[in-house]
Amino acid sequence: MPMESVIVSILAVVVLLTLVSLLLPWAERRSIPSTLVLACLGIAFGAIALVARPDWEYGLVSDVVVGLRDIGISPQIFLYLFLPPLLFTAGLAIDANSRDLFPVDRR
Repeated sequence: MPMESVIVSILAVVVLLTLVSLLLPWAERRSIPSTLVLACLGIAFGAIALVARPDWEYGLVSDVVVGLRDIGISPQIFLYLFLPPLLFTAGLAIDANSRDLFPVDRR
């Protein structure tokens, strides 16, 4: 792996971590679940990576997209490494005593 590819991959990870560290407090102030924000961020980056072509030159954005493609996270890694903490924190945030979620009886 060439050195430029490693630097671009590190840049992509740094940009993602920066976005997450900025978006989570923003979501908390607006009472939006953090898992929803993280999922939307992942969908957005995935859509950009699908649409972007290698010959586009958009500076930092194209470098981040190329870096994300170079990292090459497989679906199995996502399933076993990233999904369990997201589901766990979402489970902790659910108010199980709320009667508004799914009414059992219709009295």
